Formats: sequence, structure tokens, C-alpha cells
Amino acid sequence: MNLRQLVSITVFPVTFLVTHGIAIRALAAGVNPTGVIAAITAATVVLVVALERVLPFDPDWNRARGDVLPDALHNVFSTIVTAQLCQAALLVALAPLAGWLAARTGASWWPLGWSLTAQTALAFAISELGAYWAH
Repeated sequence: MNLRQLVSITVFPVTFLVTHGIAIRALAAGVNPTGVIAAITAATVVLVVALERVLPFDPDWNRARGDVLPDALHNVFSTIVTAQLCQAALLVALAPLAGWLAARTGASWWPLGWSLTAQTALAFAISELGAYWAH
């Protein structure tokens, strides 16, 4: 197995485990969740960009074509802006339903009694389901 193959099969699971471990520890220590997410996202983007430059999937993709700015703008708008708009729309649409269900069942909107690890896993599953559904 060469270095390219090793990196290819290990970078996602290692990054996933490390970033989630950092997130869980930071949140347990009371760090602002928005700051944790922003820092992890920025670090992950830097890692992916660096790996694409050093070990690209297709070396031809690294040739300059004058598309860095359009790609960056597309990424910002399609990931950040669209995600925020979708999140706001879902919150407006689903908050009344969640409130109604919580009132009818006597439960809270979120399983606050669960461990932080279980809550993080649930949040990840929900966010990935939303990302998968939107994709």
C-alpha cells in the first residue's frame, strides 16, 4: 500500500474522530458551540485544501484555470448561506410541531438527560440526514 492509498483510506475516519473528540471536550468544558464549530470547520477546510494540493485525487485538477474565486464564492453561498436559510426555514416550520409534541408527551424538545456523547451522535445523525436529504 502506498502513501496515497493510506491517506485516502484513513484521512476521513481520523479527521472525523479527532474533530468530534475535540468538539465533545470543548463543549463539555463550556466553550461556545458556534466557536467550536467554526474552528473545526476552518481547520478541516485547511486540511482538505492542503491534502488536495499535496496528494490530489487527479493532479490535472491542480492546474490554474482562474476559477478559485468563483469556486470559493459558490462554496460560501451553497454551504453557509443556503444552510443558514434552510436551518431558519426548518426552525420556523418545525418549532411549532416540536412544541406541540413536547406539550402532548410531557417531554422536552431535545434529550437533555442523555450523555453529551449520545447527544452529539444524535445531532450528527440529524445534521447528516439533513445534508443527505438536501444533496
